[in-house]
Amino acid sequence: MEYQPLKFTLGQVDKAGDTLSKRKAILGEDEAWTVLDNWRAAHHLPLHYIFINLARHARKVDKNALIARRLKRAPSIFSKLQREPKMLLKRMQDIAGCRAIMPNLQKAIQLSQSFQNSSQSHQLDRVKDYITNPKTSGYRGVHLIYKFNSNDPRTNEWNGRCVEIQIRSVYQHLWATAVEIVGMMTHQALKSSNGSVAWLEFFKFVSEGFSLLDQKKQVPDDLCRKITSSAKKLDVQKRLTTYSHALQNAKHPKANFYLLTVVGLKLTIQAFIDPDLADQAYLTAEKQLSTLSNADVVLVGADSFHELRKAYPNYFGDSLRFVKLLDTLIITRKRWWQL
Repeated sequence: MEYQPLKFTLGQVDKAGDTLSKRKAILGEDEAWTVLDNWRAAHHLPLHYIFINLARHARKVDKNALIARRLKRAPSIFSKLQREPKMLLKRMQDIAGCRAIMPNLQKAIQLSQSFQNSSQSHQLDRVKDYITNPKTSGYRGVHLIYKFNSNDPRTNEWNGRCVEIQIRSVYQHLWATAVEIVGMMTHQALKSSNGSVAWLEFFKFVSEGFSLLDQKKQVPDDLCRKITSSAKKLDVQKRLTTYSHALQNAKHPKANFYLLTVVGLKLTIQAFIDPDLADQAYLTAEKQLSTLSNADVVLVGADSFHELRKAYPNYFGDSLRFVKLLDTLIITRKRWWQL
């Protein structure tokens, strides 16, 4: 398998980011897309090696750990550049990302600590501990930013490329998934804390509840009432269940990369082994869908279709576990720590 090196200067990368995010029209649009596509493709090799390291460590902690990887979607890149005027595309640290979902909070923390303390050539650049200090939205998890570093002359051309590792517990993952699904449903950037106050409050309440559940602590009755009232006003269970059932999907053969396209309530999946063919299809789809408000596309890597679905359930509308927890809380009023 061949991996693409960077074919453009970092200055051209920044110009492409400014052009496509509508900050400055410096390059022609086709040229800017070509540069962006190559910039993302130049992260495949670093992502591959760091992903392998993460998978090895995660499965030592728990054999049922779920691991997946992806390249950042163009709309997410543009949105981040628009939100942060001083941000340069060449400095964006999460173009390549991999994710480890652990069965519980204790194992998520254990993986984070063991991975940081491990001997490896890659350089830990930054730690974002959103478990100790959650985001205002309620997001929890640990993000580790690594810079790829190789002494091998065959791969040191990729040195310095950043890869973001996300480590979450199952409950943190269910929460984040539901936020993304509702964001897709309602066309709101809820994961960036932009959108309806009612939805933002609901997810903040649920985040607090899930955090206590992860710690095996009792959830106060007052918080349970807030979640129940908020869910009822927003008709959360019905909306998420309807969306989940509406999305269409099918089984696919084993592959290295999957291109997921959602238009309205229809999901289309393409499977690839060759990363270059996957990148080409990704770029084509993003261009075609860039003007549609009800469309989304992402290219992700996973060891199998089954693991892909579990790691990226937001693209399958698979929010039923989240709904089940809400149903149990609202209907039976059991204490969360007993679930």
